[in-house]
Amino acid sequence: MNLNIFQNKEKKFWNWFENHSEELLKNDEQDSEIINALSSELKKVNNGLTFEMSVKRNDIKKEFTISADGNPALISCVEKVYDSRPTLQEWEIKKFRQRMQGFDIDIGDICIKYNDTKYSFVKDKDSKKINILLFIKDFSEEKRDEFGNAAYIFIDCILGEYDVMTHIGFIEVFGFDSKYYKDAKEMTEMCTDFDKRNND
Repeated sequence: MNLNIFQNKEKKFWNWFENHSEELLKNDEQDSEIINALSSELKKVNNGLTFEMSVKRNDIKKEFTISADGNPALISCVEKVYDSRPTLQEWEIKKFRQRMQGFDIDIGDICIKYNDTKYSFVKDKDSKKINILLFIKDFSEEKRDEFGNAAYIFIDCILGEYDVMTHIGFIEVFGFDSKYYKDAKEMTEMCTDFDKRNND
């Protein structure tokens, strides 16, 4: 009898992952047959899920991160997949995209440079969430929508996916000529500032 048919979707995914672990460890390409297969297997759990994977370096474990792709409705789904994870010697499995610092975002012809960007926080009294005003040196009003979309990805990487989904309200983009710029802070302060405000 094939007992695999009685397993839930999460266990089936991790069984596939374990069976292809060696191939995944050796692969460092973003677009390859095994990566496409991994994506297909994860979408069998939920079509909205995605992932990130680090490059294998020497004796450091390779990271595999399960992501809700910024969709708060999928938080519980990510948690369920994560809770079903196996213990694998060569892998460090994480949930939700983690925080990063000091990087630039390039999407199409839109570029947000970390060192040429500042921010300020605005507390939302109704939802108790934190709203972000993001000041971008090369901001163009004609491309507000494109800069806005890139800004969400930018902040998602800085504060981490989970905190953005659960604690951030809106993100509004401006140039350095904005009347709100006088309250702007350096991006290096954002995480500490956010954690302090969120814990108050």
